[in-house]
Amino acid sequence: MRMVWSSFIALAAAGALVGCGGGGGGGGGGGGGDGGGGGSGGGTVNRNGTPIVSNARVGNGSTASEDTRNYELAQVGALGGNVAGKTGAGVTVGIIDTGIDLEHPDFAGAVAPASTDIISGVRANVDDQAGHGTAVAGIIGARADGYDVRGVAPGSTLLAVRAESACSPGCTFYHSDLARATNYAVDNGAKVLNFSLGGNGGIDAGWQSALTRALTPGVLADGTTPDPAKEHLIVAAAGNNGITDPANAVNPINPAAWLAGPNGQGRGIAVGAVDSNGVLAPFSNKAGTAKDHFLVASGVNVTSAKKGGGVGTVSGTSFAAPAVSGAAAVVWGQWPQLTGKQVVDILLYSAYDLGAPGVDDVYGHGLLDLNAAMQPLGTIVIPTANGSSAPVSSTSLSLGGAFGDALSHNQALSQATVLDDYGRDFRTDLSNTVRSRAQADPLAGWLDATAPTVTTTRLDNGGALTLATPAEPVPQALQTRPGGEQEPTRFALSTELGGNRVGLARGFGLDQLTGLAAAAPGLPTSGIGGNALSSPFLALSGDGTAVSAGRDLGDGYGLSFGFSEDGGHLSTLGQPEPERRASLTEATKRFQDGSVVGAQVGSLTEADGPLSSAAEGGFGFDKPAETVFLGFFGAHPVNGRITLFGRAGMGWTDGAALNSGLLRDASTVTSQSLAVGAAIRDVGMEGDSVAVAAAKPLRVSSGSATLAVPTGRAVNGTVLTRDERIGLSPSGSETDFELSWTLPMGQRQQVVVGGMVALEPGHDASAPPAFATGAKYRLTW
Repeated sequence: MRMVWSSFIALAAAGALVGCGGGGGGGGGGGGGDGGGGGSGGGTVNRNGTPIVSNARVGNGSTASEDTRNYELAQVGALGGNVAGKTGAGVTVGIIDTGIDLEHPDFAGAVAPASTDIISGVRANVDDQAGHGTAVAGIIGARADGYDVRGVAPGSTLLAVRAESACSPGCTFYHSDLARATNYAVDNGAKVLNFSLGGNGGIDAGWQSALTRALTPGVLADGTTPDPAKEHLIVAAAGNNGITDPANAVNPINPAAWLAGPNGQGRGIAVGAVDSNGVLAPFSNKAGTAKDHFLVASGVNVTSAKKGGGVGTVSGTSFAAPAVSGAAAVVWGQWPQLTGKQVVDILLYSAYDLGAPGVDDVYGHGLLDLNAAMQPLGTIVIPTANGSSAPVSSTSLSLGGAFGDALSHNQALSQATVLDDYGRDFRTDLSNTVRSRAQADPLAGWLDATAPTVTTTRLDNGGALTLATPAEPVPQALQTRPGGEQEPTRFALSTELGGNRVGLARGFGLDQLTGLAAAAPGLPTSGIGGNALSSPFLALSGDGTAVSAGRDLGDGYGLSFGFSEDGGHLSTLGQPEPERRASLTEATKRFQDGSVVGAQVGSLTEADGPLSSAAEGGFGFDKPAETVFLGFFGAHPVNGRITLFGRAGMGWTDGAALNSGLLRDASTVTSQSLAVGAAIRDVGMEGDSVAVAAAKPLRVSSGSATLAVPTGRAVNGTVLTRDERIGLSPSGSETDFELSWTLPMGQRQQVVVGGMVALEPGHDASAPPAFATGAKYRLTW
């Protein structure tokens, strides 16, 4: 004996038989049902295909009007910006119902050729006589042609499988026919199966087997790798027991209940109905035991395609379920690599919460929100060609000042691809992940009243002592940072003993023990910028601990060596500084007139990134940066009042330090720096000094790398990238002009007035000139 579900009207006589609309309800393909779960209308079916009289179309070709004709589209997010242009194309939805109106213009080109009547096996007999299947199909995939209505997935393919045995006035479905229809839909390419039917009885073994076959994950020939092409999901109406049988309305009917439970393998969704205000329809079954796989969608007075043409209004969970089926088609059409379970999860977890917070017994996960489903969910990551990925939120590339605006105007990152928790690819603008590293304001640092005063004193033995004194007369023990860490004493001491020169610094780098600072310690600093005297490469080595040792070789020649290490303290910007090391060999030549020239060769290691760069996430560098540099310096006293000075430097950074998930094959990075100036004493009064300087701050002069920007993802999961060779040099070249005037104001007291003009600041050719002026008072040792 065949098991059958018939209409609610037949329930008393048939026992286990329940009807067509599964929720059915509705007005027979447009007749405006009462939502109580009545039949689909239509009378006894003629399987030979009774001719259907065509009604006039509704509309004037305006897609905007068509979009608003059915409020359901807006309510379930089908008109949101994230859905624009995504129609479910390439996805076949199996509609196991009362057939479809083959002549309805809204289905032109939409109906799969394999659509059939499963009972007679005659394709022509799929022509809908009851109207229920036509209304369901319209909600899923009516074409967006400016007339009548459009479906949630107007580009999907509709595989109509007519399976009812009779409709008088409700429709009857035998389980054996539904089992054959299920298998037929799967075998003929349906990815999504829609069942807008059901009953309170159980499901026989034959149909369970067919449903299980459809829901079982497909694998490739190796037997383990998932095969998206063999994946399916099933959507079913929750039922309309709310008015006629409220005792059984607390849970969905079958097959919705069966699909939403363990048997559904996470690939089934039960769907209840809400009205235009998002309130559960009085007739709709609730989530109940199926809440973990339960959604609601519009199901009261929904406008859809009508048997015979035009549109009609229908109500019932039968017409909420197809909105979810259409949404599944849209998601799957955009990302065919997803499994059925993933598509279900996306729809569930992107739903708009209704009722009690979280998943509840009435609304389950809440209202279908296709617009939210089409945006990234979970952690958004940047995929890379090497198979790694990194969260977008933690991905950044902060280039050191030497790189200027390099990469910041690159357009490749503006169309990058990111992935969400489900591996779905999205286009996004990652340009803001690349920026020049924030630099301390030179004027603010120069004027900072809390900054220590640095004073260099020439020692009798030819050495020098540099001290950083507290700005406030507070005992050292009380000068602590947050957390109680005591501010260390800063000093640099160098001395000569028997032709040997030794130096030790704490809180300063090798730049205080070498170069012009050591060879000509009487030179005044150049003021606000403070970069005219120091080697920029040694400045990048930080202010940790430095030692130096040298020897006088005779005839004015000297040779010295130095090493410094830094790391673990806070920078002037309050950020932790990375570990850095520098080593140096320096040769000098002193002349009888007081002139001195020198040459340096050294190496710089930066754990965080090359030339004070920093990167995280997708730009995270693979290894520490190694730079080899040369430096030249000299000072020449023109007379007792004027001394000319200058320095130049060039470095070569191993490009491998830039390699990361997004950058690779970097070449050697060449950088240069230059400064010249003059120090003039006793200009306006005895004991004053003026320093003028022109400086070219450290700038990358050459270098390139391949930017591998992810642009998409293949069906097999392979990340597609676009490789672009990019230059690492900035667009401009900064030039700084500085002037400082130091005036004695009494014993150990000075007033310093300074000014600075920077052309193309930050090595940005488009940046306007920057100006800085200031004056400060200081107490010296």
